[in-house]
Amino acid sequence: MASSNLIKQLQERGLVAQVTDEDALAERLAQGPIALYCGFDPTADSLHLGIWFHCYA
Repeated sequence: MASSNLIKQLQERGLVAQVTDEDALAERLAQGPIALYCGFDPTADSLHLGIWFHCYA
């Protein structure tokens, strides 16, 4: 999947709230895999089931 297509897919699914420099991100994604931090706030009133998946996947 092309990097710009990946960004577009994530945006269409509502998974991207904000991107500081979308062009720079697309260029970096084109260079190869990058690490992504998936964090959550354990003090929050509730946690989405998706958070559980990230913890145990």
